[in-house]
Amino acid sequence: MGLAAMAARWVRNCAATVRGVAIRRQALQIGWTELPAVTAIGIGYYSLFFAGEVATWLSPGWMTRRFRI
Repeated sequence: MGLAAMAARWVRNCAATVRGVAIRRQALQIGWTELPAVTAIGIGYYSLFFAGEVATWLSPGWMTRRFRI
């Protein structure tokens, strides 16, 4: 999988997070003032996921030696 596919997945995940939080705001009992923080947490999560995926793509041997999952 190439970098473009990883970036596309990151964009899709972030868009789904923004859309999902906005659509389910009332069901989740999130106030308007809390909406930016909740969205930032979701985007932050997917950004860390993307960074780990890129790091593994760039140097798979180093990542598997450092992070045993």
